[in-house]
Amino acid sequence: MFFDTFIGPEDHWLPPDNYQEHPVAVIAHRTSPTNMGLALLANLCAYDFGYISAGKLIERTAKALRTMEGLERHQGHFFNWYDTQSLKPLPPLYISSVDSGNLAGHLLTLRPGLLGLADHQILGTRWFEGLSDTLRIAMDAAVAGPEGYAPAGSPNFCRTWSPRFVPNPPRSWLCGSAWINYQRPLR
Repeated sequence: MFFDTFIGPEDHWLPPDNYQEHPVAVIAHRTSPTNMGLALLANLCAYDFGYISAGKLIERTAKALRTMEGLERHQGHFFNWYDTQSLKPLPPLYISSVDSGNLAGHLLTLRPGLLGLADHQILGTRWFEGLSDTLRIAMDAAVAGPEGYAPAGSPNFCRTWSPRFVPNPPRSWLCGSAWINYQRPLR
């Protein structure tokens, strides 16, 4: 959720280093090679768990890599810190072998994930499992009281609702739409 919430055009599709909630909400508009690699893999994981589509994965990855390609470097190596809004390296300028190694490992992991997309169904089982997870959480939250727990005697939607066709996902967008519209809590 961090990467989905805080990565966007205002930071050139790069992840901020952190978000501080207390005492005042502040976003650290700086990033490192490790952060960039983690954000790329977070998108791949979101796809693998069915929370985003292949198209969204490709879009997010392309935007991040396009920005990374334009960052100033030293002999091909990324500096350790960049301002995510100006895209300038932050002083003191140095190269971190740890962060560079982390990014290299992340990119080596990302590559087969992206290459494997060609073999996946447009609406595979994972997408419906991710949708199922999201719907279960939303239904549980709708029943929960203001403190985040369900009042006594309220139905537990997480146990009563079940996706009927996840093992055999629809093969087209039209069938997928029908699947979504057909879902109802089981009694």
